Parts: sequence; C-alpha cells; structure tokens
Amino acid sequence: MSLRAYIAEVICIWISVIVSVAGQLVDNFPTKDVTVVLGGTAQLSCTPTIDGARTTVAWFISPPKGGGDIIIINNQTVLGTLVFVGSEYGSPLVFTNVSRELDGAIVGCRYDNGVTIIVQPQLSRPTVTVLSPPKITSAVTTSSSVEGKTFTFSFSVDGVSDPDFANFIVSKDGEAVSLTGGRFSVDLTSLTISNVNRTDRGNYTITVTTLAGSDSVSFYLNVYYVAEFTEVKRMEEIEEGNTFTFNCTPSAANPPPSSYVFERDGADI
Repeated sequence: MSLRAYIAEVICIWISVIVSVAGQLVDNFPTKDVTVVLGGTAQLSCTPTIDGARTTVAWFISPPKGGGDIIIINNQTVLGTLVFVGSEYGSPLVFTNVSRELDGAIVGCRYDNGVTIIVQPQLSRPTVTVLSPPKITSAVTTSSSVEGKTFTFSFSVDGVSDPDFANFIVSKDGEAVSLTGGRFSVDLTSLTISNVNRTDRGNYTITVTTLAGSDSVSFYLNVYYVAEFTEVKRMEEIEEGNTFTFNCTPSAANPPPSSYVFERDGADI
C-alpha cells in the first residue's frame, strides 16, 4: 500500500469515528407515572442532549379517551387543565389546577437537534392519574347480624379506583379496630366481620383517606344471639278456680324478637 493510500484510509477511519461520536444520544425522557390531586399542580422534565449539545424540546399529550396527540403551546388549556412550558432548554411541563379530564392522559416528549427529530417511545411515556377527594356512602344506618354468622356492611366509594391509593380505618364506639389478620376486613365496597359475637354490637365508623382528602360513613350493628337460660317462675300451689300464672324470662340481654310456646305434659297449650 502506498503512503498516500495509507493516509487516506486513516483519515477515512478518523472521520467515521467522529461521525459515530457526534451521533451519540443522551436522552432524559420522563418515564415515571404522575399522580396529582384534583385541582393541584404537577410537572415533568425532559432534557435530552446529542453529543453534548442541547436540543429543542416539545411536549404532547394523548387524551385518555383516544384521539391524536395534542402538541403543547405555552399557557394552553388542555383537557380542562392549564398547561405551561417555558421556551428555555430544560423548562418543565407544568400542569396547574388539574381537572378530572386529565386523568388517564399519556404525556410524551420529543426533541430536535436540527438534524433529527426523536419522539419518546409509546411504551415509555408516563400516565397521569388524577386523585379526587373520596366520597363514601351507604343507604344503611342500622344493621343486624346473628352471633356466629358472617356480617357484611356494603358501601360505595367514589374518587378511588385503586385500593393501593386508599387507606381505610374502622372504629367501633370510638376505638380503632384491627384490620390485620383478624375477623375484620375492608375493601372498596364493604366491611366484613366473620364469626360475629355479641361484643361486636355497637356504633361503627369507616373512614377512607387518600392524598386528596378523606370521608367517613357510620352505622349501628345489633347482634342477636340465642338465650342461654330461661327462667320459669310459677306458683307452687293453687286452689281450684283461681288464676295460675307462668312468667318466662330469657336471660340473654339482647335476644332477637322471640315467641313463646307453653306445654302441658308434652303438648302445646
């Protein structure tokens, strides 16, 4: 190989290395999902570089109900939410006074170095979750159960779609009830008490709390149980023609509505 050819080959290799290094991309796409309280503020950042040079950043939002991407313009209202993004490199995308319409929207970033435009891959784009203050309701204020049975108190919770975002506290007569490994359990639709006993009778309050606030619902539980002993009071002697009286008194403090049957020599009277 001649000296001229050798020099030309080295130059070619050197240029290839320069081109390879110049094309190196360092991205900083936002990938972590965003959770924000209704009416609150949230922001995302996207600061990519190509070969150490800053690039022009643009933002877009995919509506939760489908449709084309919405390109963000400064001080624009998108899905009922005011959106702000500065013109300087590294300026975050800021949501203020977040509305319910933004819940489930997908946010993405794209950038341009003057030669290439690169759009954030769909699967890596963060999703916005909007938390509304919870509202717990039930049509029942008084309920009852029988000792030894399983009792379920049903309710509905609005503003909470994922139980991981909610914390439940159950109290009876003002004292907290353990919800771990015991007879009591609660979820987004009901409170369940297994193997009900008579000491479960009382006033209950269920409180649900999220980052957006809390709400409560209360009810009274009455527990019925079988009388353990019945005392029959009678007169020992009576003269013919007089009145004879039996008094039948259950010993249980809180029996269900009862009926009484008297027998004489094994037959109902």
